[in-house]
Amino acid sequence: MNQTQTNPCITGASVSTASSTNVDVFPASFAQQRLWFLSQLEPDSASYNTALAVRLRGPLNRDATIWSLNEIIRRHEILRTTFDEADGELVQVIAEHRPLDVPVVDFSLESASEREVSAAAAARAEAHRLFDLRTGPLIRVRLLKLGPREHILVLVLHHIVCDGWSSQILAREFGALYEACEAGMPSPLLPLPIQYADYAVWQRGWLQGAVLEERLIYWKERLKGKLPVLDLPTDRPRQAIQSDRGARGQPVEAGNGVVDRVLCQYARPAGRPLRQSTVRGFAGTCPGDGPRSPGSPRPAVRATGGRSATGPLAQPHAAVPSYVCAANVVGQDARDDVVGGQRDGTGCGRRQV
Repeated sequence: MNQTQTNPCITGASVSTASSTNVDVFPASFAQQRLWFLSQLEPDSASYNTALAVRLRGPLNRDATIWSLNEIIRRHEILRTTFDEADGELVQVIAEHRPLDVPVVDFSLESASEREVSAAAAARAEAHRLFDLRTGPLIRVRLLKLGPREHILVLVLHHIVCDGWSSQILAREFGALYEACEAGMPSPLLPLPIQYADYAVWQRGWLQGAVLEERLIYWKERLKGKLPVLDLPTDRPRQAIQSDRGARGQPVEAGNGVVDRVLCQYARPAGRPLRQSTVRGFAGTCPGDGPRSPGSPRPAVRATGGRSATGPLAQPHAAVPSYVCAANVVGQDARDDVVGGQRDGTGCGRRQV
């Protein structure tokens, strides 16, 4: 069934959408499978909610705002996706586009100080409200009104459909669509040649059989046994029960010159990514000998070499592979080799999925 979404800024204009009345089902990617597992492990946690809050100053065209958001959801199937299990396997369930409601919460009658506090509390509450990955939707929007010319647009998505890289894409597309609508122009965005579900199908087709088995054998060997806890020096004791209550990251100054050493001696001359060298630095320079396996999320930009993304990376997606540096450090020579990435046996970043 063909649907049309009318552009309120253009008289008689519409955007055609080719959607079936029936949902489409595709295999989930490995990244989505990991996030599904984590959601089942901690069903009452909002740790994987991705929240964006954008302050909008000046006269707001609410119709253009709503149309722009719905146009983004229409063009990106991942934002219309929920998840379920079929024959023991996780699948993506892509629904036809239905207009997204954008409720307005009005704080404009409160005093200037009170409305800021109230708006911040409302944004936090929205960011921590749980998603149901089976029923969706996995994107929510609230428009907080602070005054006639000041609003805060709050978007919350689950990490299974959106990551930090995707947030930049959403912001860029929203700006382009809003400006076009305000100017009475149609959408300037080109149709997408590929959707995230296409990538998941490709990934599942490639990463199976001998290719998958080789990686599983490697990492089972590298990470077998009891994984050690890497006690990094911190300004407070490690909590007995893990919590996601943290603070904004601050620049790190290493008094023993670790940062300068990693950057100058290893990363820059060898052309290695800074993130990779930093993780190696933690593995190789932490006090004591023995096995350690520090890890770090690997950003999607790594796959593009810093260039503009194309294909599945040019749209919202779940890309949360982890970079693991599994090393057994004994003595200063081994420590130097790990930091420099010269040891074949470190397993630093090899065979990542």
